[in-house]
Amino acid sequence: MVRLLSRDQCCGCHACASICPKNAITMERDKEGFLYPVIDGGACVACGRCEKACPLLSEAKGESGQMPKAYAAWNTDEDVRKVSSSGGVFTAIAECILDRGGVVFGAALDDARAVRHIAVERKEDLALLRGSKYLQSTIGDAYRSTREYLLSGRAVLFSGTPCQIGGLRAYLGKDYENLFCQDIVCHGVPSSAVWEKALSEYETSSGKTVSSASFRSKSTGWKGYSLAFTHTDGSVHEHPHEEDPFMTGFIRDLYLRPSCYRCSFKGYARESDLTLADFWGIEHVLPSIDDDRGTSLVLVHTARGEALLQAVKDRIERHEVNVTEAARYNPSMLRAAQTEEKRAAFLSDLSHLSLSAAVKKHTRLTLMQRGKRVIKRVIKKILSLISK
Repeated sequence: MVRLLSRDQCCGCHACASICPKNAITMERDKEGFLYPVIDGGACVACGRCEKACPLLSEAKGESGQMPKAYAAWNTDEDVRKVSSSGGVFTAIAECILDRGGVVFGAALDDARAVRHIAVERKEDLALLRGSKYLQSTIGDAYRSTREYLLSGRAVLFSGTPCQIGGLRAYLGKDYENLFCQDIVCHGVPSSAVWEKALSEYETSSGKTVSSASFRSKSTGWKGYSLAFTHTDGSVHEHPHEEDPFMTGFIRDLYLRPSCYRCSFKGYARESDLTLADFWGIEHVLPSIDDDRGTSLVLVHTARGEALLQAVKDRIERHEVNVTEAARYNPSMLRAAQTEEKRAAFLSDLSHLSLSAAVKKHTRLTLMQRGKRVIKRVIKKILSLISK
């Protein structure tokens, strides 16, 4: 019998299902909306390839002991920067790969209800991959397709969560000179079932049908981003992230995938060539460049990553920073989610409460926290009026 991880350990990277020569492993959704591998005992030949392809069972690691270089960076094309979650560096890198005749893999939101990894070969399609998607993407055939492109000699940029990069590396089983991997500083992936409940409740209360969603609209600023819904009639509704129940529950770790609370992919060492993130804390690290339009934190782990970043030097502005100082304001880089003890109670309450009521019950703010939020909102309003 082959050995797969328990449900509280499995990160859902799809490597085992992708490598199975008999297609005996399928990824099936549980009641929380997370995908887990299920083995067809009749088709399985116990070859063990799934065990070897599991990034956790194989214990693949990044470049141990090597501290990455860190940069504050942003795309010099302000139109790209505006529609990106942070500084638009991903687009610059992706365009560079496409200019070489390569392929870019990343997460795309379809019909506002599911996120899937897709391949992009045209610059005009990069918009599908831009922006944060606070859901776990379905890998599908992306690993297999990546190998086919690599074997054909084409450059491939694979963008994903750290566990997805780990899954790809373990699936491939070897390095390829034409493969460039870029991961993110991941907070964790929330329940798709909770997201679907959020959409359903919003559509019921608003009387509108959602055609697309932006988890990180910057129309009111990068730090004060909103969850924006575009409706089938063309109208748009934006909700500040700190007031939206889905975003609040996600940020407070109420319904992440179980493995996210014990994530093995945290740390400075990564299996990727580059790591991209929002540069939270830029106002403390480099206040002179903080314009609230979005700044990316870029970590460079390999010579290949450094070469790729150098190749886009004319498309981005970058400033080297101290990586440990940057990490101080980006705790998800080094530390997994901490509040798993609230998860079971929240999900139990969600069975009979609305999402808003369940989130409010488990994220009640203290009087001091509420006061700070009001003051912050007033200051933001005053600054907005002054800037006009």
